[in-house]
Amino acid sequence: MSMETDFRAVLAGDPGIVALTADRIYPATYDQGAASPAMRYMRVAGSVGLHMQGGDGLDEATVQVDVRVADIANAARVAMNLRDAVVSRLHGFRGVEGGTKFRLIALSSDRGVKFEKTDAGSFYTASLDFSVVSRKAAA
Repeated sequence: MSMETDFRAVLAGDPGIVALTADRIYPATYDQGAASPAMRYMRVAGSVGLHMQGGDGLDEATVQVDVRVADIANAARVAMNLRDAVVSRLHGFRGVEGGTKFRLIALSSDRGVKFEKTDAGSFYTASLDFSVVSRKAAA
């Protein structure tokens, strides 16, 4: 398993997030015709830890999480609630999920909720960046 797969499992392990998304949590892109609300996540930057003796086994990454809610009644509020649930679940998270030991997940950027029109429709969206420090969990 990869850190990204385990990151998704951390999100999907939160009942509040699952109640809002019905498990519509996608890597990189939304599924075509995905129902709403939904979210996607992707590693947008990263590096591996290094010290004078070589690699230290740490992986440092920036993972972007995007929330998307179709333009329906109360969509802005639903988008804010989902954004808040994601921050509550991830900011300060430490623990083991699958094959990854998350040393720390911390919110590094919140671009807020905004309205967007795309070819796929009109949505309220929110984008969040998280700094993720992890390593493979001991077997």
